[in-house]
Amino acid sequence: MKSSRGAEEQRSGGEGEGRAIRTLFSLQYYPLLRSSAPPLLCWVLSRLFIAFFVYTGHLSHPFREEIEGGYGGVSNWWLNAWTYYDSAHFLSIAREGYSAATTPFFPLYPLLLRVFGPDENAMALGGILVSNLAFLGALWLFFGLTREIYGPVIARRGVWLLAFFPAGAFGMAVYTDSLFLLLGLAAFGAARRKTWFWAVIFGFLAALTRNYGPILSLALFFEWQRQRDSAEDPRPTAILALAAPLLAFALVQLFFAQQFGGALAGVSSQGNYFRALTWPFLPLWRDFTGIVSGAQFNIVALLNLGATVLALVWLWRRRAVVPRAEAALLLGVLAMHLTLARTIPPYTNGSLRYLFALWLFTQLLALECGFFTANRLRLVVGWAMYLLLCAVHSYLFGLKSFLG
Repeated sequence: MKSSRGAEEQRSGGEGEGRAIRTLFSLQYYPLLRSSAPPLLCWVLSRLFIAFFVYTGHLSHPFREEIEGGYGGVSNWWLNAWTYYDSAHFLSIAREGYSAATTPFFPLYPLLLRVFGPDENAMALGGILVSNLAFLGALWLFFGLTREIYGPVIARRGVWLLAFFPAGAFGMAVYTDSLFLLLGLAAFGAARRKTWFWAVIFGFLAALTRNYGPILSLALFFEWQRQRDSAEDPRPTAILALAAPLLAFALVQLFFAQQFGGALAGVSSQGNYFRALTWPFLPLWRDFTGIVSGAQFNIVALLNLGATVLALVWLWRRRAVVPRAEAALLLGVLAMHLTLARTIPPYTNGSLRYLFALWLFTQLLALECGFFTANRLRLVVGWAMYLLLCAVHSYLFGLKSFLG
């Protein structure tokens, strides 16, 4: 009897110890880790997946081969894969400062690269670190903001879709995409939570990353208006948040005007990159006719035109649930891209990359792909197609094909 009682006590003690260990490692007792677990897992797996196909393409491309209108990359083979067309301009600004030809590129990212300088390889490594860490932060913010607006199911689905976005290689490279995504999400998330002081800071920094300052100010105005109309009483600092991106844009343009003698040097220099003012529907029509005729029937043209059209269609379909602030940002960036459009085909080239940094597009994608979640077969087929697009785009990135 004594031995059986001892065995029972030992067993109950073991079970109690097991429960204690399970409790210790249970994510429900660590809210921050619980909220970060899906983004962190997505970040790790997507970095490995995209890097594999980028380096596969990189192996197939002659090292540092001269590219017409492009950039052969830095001298380190491993870093070279992530130094792509516009990377040359960011590295040049960080190393030597601005020239009249580089005024379309805004200063925050080159300033961060300069911290790692003056060696070009060191700056490239720094840029890769900044981009990948910024994307990790962006995934975490995206997950939280999407869960708040659309619920946990769309948030979980969306964070995977964003992590394996077809243009995701840009988010790992010496490019501004991940940094803008992080700062934009931070600004809009802060505004939505009425912490307008942080919206001022992050909105100002986002506008120093890309030339979206006026669009960001307009979009944040719609969030301010939503809070005012719903009697949420936006704080006085909200006015500063609305002005901050526009102020950042104006300061950069003032600097360019003093350096190069043009009030809008960043706009006038777009001609160096085969861009000119046009009607916004013309790039769509030209790419459509080019694809139908076979003259532009290729994966790059299809992806960019398709993504542009889907963004507009989905935004119209979901207009009742999409926040006006995010809708204004997406429409504003697309309007700018299509109005100051490429003069050579594919005319919508770059759309997919710009939509990657506009989180609303991924949220719309998560809302619209419910068809593929109806059963396991559709889910497997849908993910296989999506990962194939990511793999092909990453491989072409490694080949240094012009993708936008």
